[in-house]
Amino acid sequence: METQRRRTNPKLVQPFGALASRNEASILYATNDDGAFLVPHWEREFSAEHWTPDILSEFETTPAEQGGAQHLVLLFRARQSAVIFTKHSGLQIDYYGSTGMWQELSDMLYRKVARPSNGS
Repeated sequence: METQRRRTNPKLVQPFGALASRNEASILYATNDDGAFLVPHWEREFSAEHWTPDILSEFETTPAEQGGAQHLVLLFRARQSAVIFTKHSGLQIDYYGSTGMWQELSDMLYRKVARPSNGS
């Protein structure tokens, strides 16, 4: 029986990529195979070519051994901040870093739509 892979909604990864494209950033993929040691698989400079919705397919193509956690990390080196996508029993997204960087990121994630003026 053939299985079909679900595509990731672009809205999940686009805001992070937009912010990374304006900052010194890199991407790291690592697994925590046995729950004790982090095993880095690759690290590369941020590139819009690599940061597409398909980046999350790394969780399927390079799974953690022994059912451990998997981590896709977007590092903002100059800002000393990181967004960590973790797949273990579900998908979790965490942010670690400065308040200023968090404000930029949250503004992108929760952008408010300007209301048109009613002429008054």
